[in-house]
Amino acid sequence: MNNNIVATALIVFITIISALPLHCGEKLLSTDIFALYKKVINISCEEALNKKVGFGLEIATLSSSECTPGTAGVGVFYHFYPSKNALKGFFIGPNFSFVAISATGVFSSIGGNLGYRWIWRNGFSFGIHASASFILSGIIHGIIIPPGAAITIGLSAKVGFAGE
Repeated sequence: MNNNIVATALIVFITIISALPLHCGEKLLSTDIFALYKKVINISCEEALNKKVGFGLEIATLSSSECTPGTAGVGVFYHFYPSKNALKGFFIGPNFSFVAISATGVFSSIGGNLGYRWIWRNGFSFGIHASASFILSGIIHGIIIPPGAAITIGLSAKVGFAGE
């Protein structure tokens, strides 16, 4: 994948995160180590809105030879923390994503995720996430993809850093 595309995507992502008027509490920046193994660059940023809720944005670029070069995605997610300790412990919530596949098409999906995250005193974090989603709509190579035509299930292990 073109490094300029990755750099541009990261700059846009950081700009969006910085411009959001959330700033309610602790933030978490992380990456999926399973995705890195498959040459997928995935970065997410979550912010605690209160003791029970986190909201975040995520971007991913696919650079694997198995994937179409120029493929990138952006998503938003909402995590509910029943333990009343946002960003730490068990969470569950919905997600929405939009993916552009080079010049061949786009699609959007909606789903949910759940997981568990640990954050140590030095800010280092590790979390295990499971997700499932289905396509809302899309068009790839000129073919219209109907809602629910594909379902994805994923497992991720994310490492990151949390701080104010």
